[in-house]
Amino acid sequence: MTQVSLELALLIDGSDSISDEHFYDQIDALGNIFNDPNFYNDFVLPLKGKQVADHKNYGQTVVINDPSVAVSIYHFGSGIDPDNRQLVYPVLEQIADWTVFNGQHQSGMGQLDSMTINKVGGFTPIGDVLDLMIKEFSNNSYDGHQTVNLSSDGFETESSSSVNSLDMAFLLFDSGVTFNALAIPTTLDAQGGEKQIPLGTFTIALTCKISSILLVMDSLR
Repeated sequence: MTQVSLELALLIDGSDSISDEHFYDQIDALGNIFNDPNFYNDFVLPLKGKQVADHKNYGQTVVINDPSVAVSIYHFGSGIDPDNRQLVYPVLEQIADWTVFNGQHQSGMGQLDSMTINKVGGFTPIGDVLDLMIKEFSNNSYDGHQTVNLSSDGFETESSSSVNSLDMAFLLFDSGVTFNALAIPTTLDAQGGEKQIPLGTFTIALTCKISSILLVMDSLR
């Protein structure tokens, strides 16, 4: 296991209710951020000397002496079984492999090219996707404070009967994972209309769907 200060998973809603414009704008923005030569100095190095929660020992704190962050980016939606079109399954697809930013590798996530990424589409299985993300954390090669940043319009339109977003949000929190959410505009087309609904309209919906008490906090608490 490689020790890092932070394991950061960015989950981008790629379902049909998210417009191509809003989806690909996020990909391009993240590419600009992580490929900026000043990324480490501007965003990671300032963590040096900070006292943060110890993810291994509940209630304890540690001081970050050598700041580093492992980042991966995913998008999610759903697929349809070609042999049984009534069977819909959740899709969590990695679009940028885990990359460590530290004093030796200060910028660069070259695989982030929106021209080569096909949006998943389908429904919005938030609960299932969070469940899959827990497994992704356990299978990677890094050990640090785990944080999930999820961007979505907040409408959970499909999920397994045994996995819902509320339960998964609390499970993440109880496991010591920081969970942040960003509201993204949906389209009325997904609800039977044609116009986009302005950003912010679904902040309440996002809060209620993901957690009845949405805790948005500093990534290292």
